[in-house]
Amino acid sequence: MVKRALDLKVVFDKIILANEFSDLNNIKLSQSDWTSLENIAAFLRYFAKLSTEMCALTYRFAVYKDI
Repeated sequence: MVKRALDLKVVFDKIILANEFSDLNNIKLSQSDWTSLENIAAFLRYFAKLSTEMCALTYRFAVYKDI
């Protein structure tokens, strides 16, 4: 979800700047907010990779243990 929001940053900004949806101005993200989201996304990518590797190690050992 964070990655998708970052992918659509330009679209979000254009919609809010168009003033067609003036009630969205209350939830407009600042540059600091976007930077925070980028940092969170980087952490989550690292965490996902590490989790996948750990699951693969656990599964591999579980297979050998059962044989």
